[in-house]
Amino acid sequence: MQQRAGVVLELLDHAADALAEVPESDRVQRARLLRLQGTSFYEQRRFQDAVAHYELAEAALGIEADLNDAEWWKELLAIQIERTGFCYFQNRLEELSDLLQRAQSIVERHGTAFQRREVLESLNLLQCRQSRFLPADETLRRARTNLAESRETGDLSEIGTRQFSLGFIHLFRAELEDAEAELREALALATRIGHVVLQTKCCTYLTVAHRRRGRTQEAREFATKSLSLATVSENLSYVATARGNLAWVQWREGNFDQAERQARAAMELLKA
Repeated sequence: MQQRAGVVLELLDHAADALAEVPESDRVQRARLLRLQGTSFYEQRRFQDAVAHYELAEAALGIEADLNDAEWWKELLAIQIERTGFCYFQNRLEELSDLLQRAQSIVERHGTAFQRREVLESLNLLQCRQSRFLPADETLRRARTNLAESRETGDLSEIGTRQFSLGFIHLFRAELEDAEAELREALALATRIGHVVLQTKCCTYLTVAHRRRGRTQEAREFATKSLSLATVSENLSYVATARGNLAWVQWREGNFDQAERQARAAMELLKA
């Protein structure tokens, strides 16, 4: 973890150095660098630091824009999309809904095809929260459409992300065979391109799929993988989830002391 933390800090330092070289008049570039710093904090689940940088990015961008300034609008939309992730994880549904309304109004006029898919992905997450993770048929259709459109781009990172999202929705619809198939394909692609965050997500939810099917050995395998991956990327929420899943494995095997230790460790991480 210390090595990973050092890499993140180095990246943040580079972004800060680059920001110092950008003139105040270049509002879009300054906003972009501040947003990227916020994203680095967000990936570490340092939400307060992330939100502070998103707000700085909006301030740097300013409120006046030429309607024909495509880069200004793209950056404004990118900031809104980044902020939706924070609201989702913090269960701020009203704020998330407001952000998406704003994003949808912008994306229709100024967004790229990728940004339109990002907004639809965030809309699916909102509806998952609102339905207490009982995704509707409409949510499933959107995920399938997003995946199909991403495949046309050839962008392997996006394809893997959209495939994970489809598997995630199948999982919470209790369509477990479909969920496992999509998540395994997404994992294979994430492994091929070295996308550690996506690998972590796939392993985490494959663990859940196996838990729901009562497969203790497979759940152990994927929980152990997700713990290792989440530790490398310092993703504490997924470290906690992996430990919670391993607690279930230990409980199923009758190792109650070890199950309690894993569960308590997970709870302590979630308090951090």
